[in-house]
Parts: sequence; C-alpha cells; structure tokens
Amino acid sequence: MPVVDAGWFVALPDCPAGEPVAASLRSRAPTEATPSEVAHRSGRPWLIGVWRADELCVLDVGPVRVAVCGVFPDAEVRAVLASAGPAGLLRTVLPGSFHVAVSDADGRTSLRGGAHGVRQVFTASLGGLTVAADRADLLAGLARARVEPAALAARLLLPGMPQALADTTVWQGLRAVPPGHLLTLTPDGRATEDRWWTPPAEELSLREGAELLRTELRWSVAVRTALGPLTADLSGGLDSTSLVLLAHQAGAQLTTVSVTGLGDEDMRWAALTRSLVPDATHITLDAANELAPCYAELSDVWAPPDEPFPEARTQARLRGVARHLAGRSARAHLAGLGGDELFAPAHGYLHDLARREPLQALRHWSAYRAHHRWPLRQALGLLGGGPRGYARWLAGQRQGLRTDMNYSAPPTSWGYPLKLPPWATTTAAELVCGLIESHLTDAGPQADGRGRHLAVERVRAGSRGSRLYGRIFEAEGVRCQLPFFDDTVVDACLSVRSGERFSPWEYKPLLKEAMTGVLPPELLARRTKDETSRDAHEGLRRHRHQLLELCEESALAGLGLIDAGTLRTLLSGPLPPRLPIAAVTLTLGGEVWLRALDRGPVTGVSAPYRTR
Repeated sequence: MPVVDAGWFVALPDCPAGEPVAASLRSRAPTEATPSEVAHRSGRPWLIGVWRADELCVLDVGPVRVAVCGVFPDAEVRAVLASAGPAGLLRTVLPGSFHVAVSDADGRTSLRGGAHGVRQVFTASLGGLTVAADRADLLAGLARARVEPAALAARLLLPGMPQALADTTVWQGLRAVPPGHLLTLTPDGRATEDRWWTPPAEELSLREGAELLRTELRWSVAVRTALGPLTADLSGGLDSTSLVLLAHQAGAQLTTVSVTGLGDEDMRWAALTRSLVPDATHITLDAANELAPCYAELSDVWAPPDEPFPEARTQARLRGVARHLAGRSARAHLAGLGGDELFAPAHGYLHDLARREPLQALRHWSAYRAHHRWPLRQALGLLGGGPRGYARWLAGQRQGLRTDMNYSAPPTSWGYPLKLPPWATTTAAELVCGLIESHLTDAGPQADGRGRHLAVERVRAGSRGSRLYGRIFEAEGVRCQLPFFDDTVVDACLSVRSGERFSPWEYKPLLKEAMTGVLPPELLARRTKDETSRDAHEGLRRHRHQLLELCEESALAGLGLIDAGTLRTLLSGPLPPRLPIAAVTLTLGGEVWLRALDRGPVTGVSAPYRTR
C-alpha cells in the first residue's frame, strides 16, 4: 500500500528571497497532492503545503495575517484574537493540537507549535534565508542535507536523549525549535527564538486539580468529537478508557479497537467498557494472528522519515492497526498516549517535596523504597545530593557514557545517568560528548526545581515519540489525536501539588479523581496494570534470525557508531539481566531508519540522503 502523506507546510519570510524556495516546492512537491498556498499581505508566498480543508483557518486582523493549522477550537481562537490580538494568540494555550503563524505589517513571520513537541517547528538555511517547516525531513530535502552522525548517536542513549540535546536534528544544518519557544523570521533572512510557555505554578490541591483536569480533558476530547466520526484505542487501561467514555458522553460516533493477547487483565476491563457504550462499533484484533508481533518486518516496514522511531519494535503492529482503521471513514483516531507521562509516579518530585513538606516527602520516599526494594544509599539521592546546576550535571554525563547500566536504582539528581549500549563505539561516545559540550553554555532545566524539570522533560520525551507514532498512522490516512498531550491538559496536571498528584499508595490518583463519575467504580478501584514486557522478549526471540541479518552490512556500523559484531553476539542469546530491551529497540530503530533512507529519497524530493 502506498504511503499517504497527511500533510505538511513550509513557512517563508516576507521577502523576495522566498520566491525561489516557493518555486522549488511547487515544482518538486514531496507528495502527489498539489500544494496549497497562503500569501503574505504583500502577495509574496508565505505558507506552502498540503493540509485538509478543516485544518487551516486564515484570518486578517488589520494589517496582520494569522493562520492556525491543525485541530483547534475555532470559536475560542477567534475570541482570543478579538481580546488579545495576534500576539496574544501566539502565547495562549488552547485545547487541540495546532501551529500558529502570524505575518505582521513589518514583514516578520512568527511561528510556534505546541508547548511540548507533538506539534514542532524546524528550521534550515537555504541560500542564506532561514525557512521553517513542521517536518524535518521536508527541509532536509530542500537543503539537500545529509545525516548527522552525532545526533544519531545521541538517539542511542538510555534512558533517552535529554531535552537539552533535542534541538539537534538527525540532519546536518537543521534545527528543531525547542518546544514552548516562538520562532520569528525577519525579511533580511534572520531568525530569533524566545520562550512563550512557562510551567504553571504548582498550587492546586488534588480536588481542585482534578476539577480543572476534568474540564480541560472534556474540552480536548470535544474538539476532536467535532471533527466527525472517531476511532479510539481501548486497551482497558485508565488512559484510553477515559478518552473513550468522554467521547461517548460528548456524543461521538465511535469505533473502538482493542488488541488481545497483550494482557488478559486489561481485556477484562476493556470488555466492561464496551458494555457501557453499546451504541459504538467495537473491533477486537488478535495480536498473535491478525497483527505483526514485536520486532517483525523491521527491514521492510515504512519508517517515519523525520528521525528514528524510539518504539521501532512495534512499528509493523501499529501500521497493521492503522490499516484496519483506515477504511472506516473516521475523521480522527483517539490514542491514550501521554497518560503514563502525566499520571504515573515520577519519583524526582520527592526532591522538590522534601524542601516544601519534608515529613510528607519522607513518608512517600519510605513507601516507594519498600515497594521497589531500593538500596538505601541510592534511594537517598532522591531527596538530595548530586550537582546543584543542570549544566553541571549534564557535563558530568560525559564521563560515564560507556560504563555499565543499572536502572534498578531510582533516578537521582537531574535524572538517570546517560548510557550508551555496549555495542556503541568509542566514536559514538566521542560524538555524544562533543554534542553535550556544544550545548553546555545554553543548557538549563525545563522548570524550576529538579522534580518539575523531570516532569516537563518526561512529557516532552513522550511527545517526541508520540509525534512519530502519529506519522505511522497518518501514513495509512488515519489522523491520530493525542488529547493527553494538549497544552491545556498538561498545564492542568502541572498545576497540581506533586505531593498530591503522585502517591505510592494509589495508581494515577489525579486521573482517577478527575474521572470520578465518568469511569465505572470498579475501574476506579483498580490498583494493578498489565505487564506486557513478555511480548517484547518473545518477539525478540521469535525474530532473532531477522535481527541478526540487520547486523550484516549495518548502516550504523558504516557510520562508525556501533560494533556490529558485539550487537550480533548479544542478540544471539538471552539479553544480559541489566541490559534493558529498550537499548536494542533504540539501536534497531536507528538501523532501519537509515536503511529506509538508503532505499530512496525520504519525501520524493531528489536529494543526496545517502549515508555512505
């Protein structure tokens, strides 16, 4: 089945130098669909791309032209423009997922995505002119950019690439505008960035925060319900079930999809939810017989071209689900991604809590330590210790990149120690060290306090992966929606005092409190979660032969980033106990992404993507 490209856009500054870029896009569009255009008030090209008719709203406010692209509440956008003007809209959080672009009377173009990364902005210099787009691979084609090995090496890091390095794309010369920042392009070709979003004050009680979260989550789901018929994940967990029941209450024409064979307990709860929405259509897919298992088809499956997908092991399965949904005339698909990032315990909050409520912090700490059996010395690091500044912590990570991994202890200081997998080369470590060094001057925490920083970083890491998750669905023509990552929903969660937002004695207490009266009492009382890691390990064992074949003439090895022999040896048997399976997934994601580039141009624009 050919890839369906759901949409893209390029934003050009208001100057004559933008005309050649526009002409290039018109003649070499990266999709079969003819690009649409929106002009500056001067008549010069401003936005060029492919979008659905209901995804773009263009409004003139005096001499200023405003464009909103994505899924958004139209009435509220107009209300903000009327009360606060274009500058206010650029800095206002609203439900939905969208970009805002403003072309002013002085020829400046301002552009921002969301506060956390599902809607992102990328920049590149073309002949001295800075242009922006919502997709990195698109700009890579225009700039004829090659792959950046240092950025690929950083994407092998465990437990994940820190946000401090996330403005470095996997393409040479391209930059990702940090989430929560506003990009301004000037007529003389320059670009500036400034922060438009800051974390809200952490001042609400659990009850107050739950009321706010319930309101914002209803609003976010209603924005999607207004699109028309919906499909929705129904795993049986709290997150997807909440979205399904909120969509049902909003009157959505709904089709749910559940995947069996991953967790028997979750399926019992999914069955209960289906009984509560009898007027919906329900699809049940068997993971063993109707979908690809973990690590299947890695050498052939389509990969999101922006960058490697961090959950590559499920790529083929996700595309199979999307294919089952593609022919159902739904306008959007609700996915429960983001719930774990917002509601599951993020133990770093104990550091901040210890400075505000030391006795409460000690009670929480003691309960977590008993439950997880943390060693005393390491567990004490949650309450204090480690370098005082974020940049100092980041600089220190250069010293231990290739030492042994141990994630059985809790994350102390500003996060877990950064580690490369054992098959990473000295070259990879040197490249990551250089990347860290280049970011130290500007490196800073995402919020005040270690716990707040880690909470924001966790959401943004999830957003990066979820944006690529959405691209997999969009490749089949399914518009994926992630209400939990809406700026308004994230703000509501961050507004709750962390000592009440998280609890060692209750599972996702904030979400449960917010969904009281929405979820059935039996589900609100649930204290367990299905454990599905067996599925990943079984897939690794079942497809070991195919994975070993990927080690032959490895593209990552060709860049000098991994030792293919070491990787082959470790994949030949059971993984060492302390080696997380995520290390394998991240590496294979980078491998199949590079191989997909070598099979042909990313976007259809002729460009030298080849890595060797």
